[in-house]
Amino acid sequence: MVEKIYDKFLIETAQRIDIRYYLIKVHEKNYVIDYSNPRDIKSYFPGLFKETTSQWKIYDVTDIKEDIKIKKSFFHRIQYNVQTKIAWVSIIFILVLLNGMLFPEFMNFMYLTYTPQIFQHWKLVLFLIIMGYFLGVLLLICTKQSRLPLNEAESFILKQIKKEKRNTKWYLGWLDRLPNSIRWIISVFFVIPFFVALGIGRPQSSNYVQLLFLGVIPLYSLLFSSFINFKPIENEWKYQIIKSEEN
Repeated sequence: MVEKIYDKFLIETAQRIDIRYYLIKVHEKNYVIDYSNPRDIKSYFPGLFKETTSQWKIYDVTDIKEDIKIKKSFFHRIQYNVQTKIAWVSIIFILVLLNGMLFPEFMNFMYLTYTPQIFQHWKLVLFLIIMGYFLGVLLLICTKQSRLPLNEAESFILKQIKKEKRNTKWYLGWLDRLPNSIRWIISVFFVIPFFVALGIGRPQSSNYVQLLFLGVIPLYSLLFSSFINFKPIENEWKYQIIKSEEN
């Protein structure tokens, strides 16, 4: 029988160990969370599998925390701060936009990377983008993972608690009411193709900067979101810690 031991807690801190594991702090205890396994196909389609976005296996490592090495790069520090991440993305987007609108041709990245070949060979471009995705998957699968002392650690299930439904107007909250899988499908098959089409552009305006920022980055950010973002601390949801049946 599954036994609940903690209820309705926020994840206080999160530090990345490697591509798969994070060290988190919940209710004054430290846990390793098995968050994004690159050898699990579900990790590449998080919107289709609810269990990849709402519950994960965790290990109590409070007593052996000092034995676990974490990533300390600038990228790994900012990815848990949503406001900082949004600020950096906004700054980069504005700089690219200003460069394209205001800078002279010899300093304009859009002009310098202009080529009608992108539009003329759009099928090849799409093929290369898709092949780039599969190459990324292969690299993730081959990525070396940390050897963690988890054999003796007690395991639990970290499970997301459903938020209380709010009475909002349909035209304000209709998107939130859709199942996560439907929103993910809409993004993959409608929103992302729209941005890819914008990235490819027209013969008069197609360039590599536009393709990168409108076509490649949005697509890869969605498909590799499990390996880029740590949602449990970003969305500030509350969680239960449930004793694993394996114990």
